[in-house]
Amino acid sequence: MLREEPAWTVAAGSSVTQQDGRARLMPDHVLGPWLCIRRQTGSVLWEDAYDRPNSVVGVSHGIIIATEYRQVGLMGGGGFDCYALDLDTGSLRWTTHPSGACGTASSEPYWYPDRYDHRGGAAAPRVVEDGMCFCRDGRVLDAATGREVRRLSEEDVQLRATRQPSDPDTALKFSARRDVRVARGRLSFRAPDYDRELTFHLHDADGLQSWTFDMRRQGFDRFTSFRLAGRYLYIVAAECFPSGPPPTPKDYPSLPRHCHLLTIELEHGTVCQDMRIDNTELATSRIEDVDDRGLVTSSRVTESIQESSGSVLRYFERRG
Repeated sequence: MLREEPAWTVAAGSSVTQQDGRARLMPDHVLGPWLCIRRQTGSVLWEDAYDRPNSVVGVSHGIIIATEYRQVGLMGGGGFDCYALDLDTGSLRWTTHPSGACGTASSEPYWYPDRYDHRGGAAAPRVVEDGMCFCRDGRVLDAATGREVRRLSEEDVQLRATRQPSDPDTALKFSARRDVRVARGRLSFRAPDYDRELTFHLHDADGLQSWTFDMRRQGFDRFTSFRLAGRYLYIVAAECFPSGPPPTPKDYPSLPRHCHLLTIELEHGTVCQDMRIDNTELATSRIEDVDDRGLVTSSRVTESIQESSGSVLRYFERRG
């Protein structure tokens, strides 16, 4: 269970989450591209507006290892070059980029073979652990200095990357079977209409259904995110529209509405806590991260980042 009032609220000057996808809860910090907050007090340690790098790969020994993620449509993308930032100050320690600095995002079309940045792609970090940065081409760099410590094969780096724990935000959503093992059986979900329908099902060890949770039956018809943590499932959902003609599909996702943070206990699949995130109608709000101490959300009043003044982060502490 969470405290109903946030421990702190921070209005960020940037959109906070870029290609990294979330703000991270750390023991003493809350980190997102590019904003770092002291977790205990909510005071902003530093904030920067650069978009190269734009994705956090990992943090080790007070050093943020980041990369520039470039994407082209549905063809996917990848990281380019390595950037090491000081966690407490945001200052650049070192980078493999030829400019030797952070900056604006690369504008070069890179996907075509004759334009691909092989140098930058080889220097992209894949794994960060124990004060070391493992690059795609096998280089192992000291996270504090950027000095090459040793070399591995590209296959060894890939194998080390696959041993990393999966992202908690996508482990359930994008698993092949769309289910995960929990204490009382297997939890699965269905979202056939992207963000407008959401149901969860818990089956016991014998495959018998223990309970079903349907978002629409709770008075919500759109969700933006959900996270599984311990004995609880957390969902950010938007209230149903008032009675009257439904909006057109084109306008449906962007019309502001009140967003709620729902806490579902896994024992019986019931809502044990329902909190309105803000009294203001929001275009979007989502769970950024959750751990055994608390949960952080981000919200925007407008759907478009260009029209928004940024994201608002709210940190909710656990009771007790």
